[in-house]
Amino acid sequence: KFRDFSLGEAGAPGSLALLQEAAEAGLAVSMVYEGGSKGAQPRPVTPRGLQVRRGVVYLEALCHLDGVSKSFRLDRIRAIEPL
Repeated sequence: KFRDFSLGEAGAPGSLALLQEAAEAGLAVSMVYEGGSKGAQPRPVTPRGLQVRRGVVYLEALCHLDGVSKSFRLDRIRAIEPL
């Protein structure tokens, strides 16, 4: 799912590669997401893949704060780091 996207679409350089590595290994990352009900606090997620809907790229991931799968707009992810 990640191979169809370029690094430029992920916002920060290297962030798409980190998300891909985490998804392939089943590892969680911490991300700062602008928007949503949690505000811009760091949140742990396990990436599952990317999806395009109406021209917008979304990260599909398990959100550890809520315990459910969610979609996060890639252009609203402000920071990503491994956990």
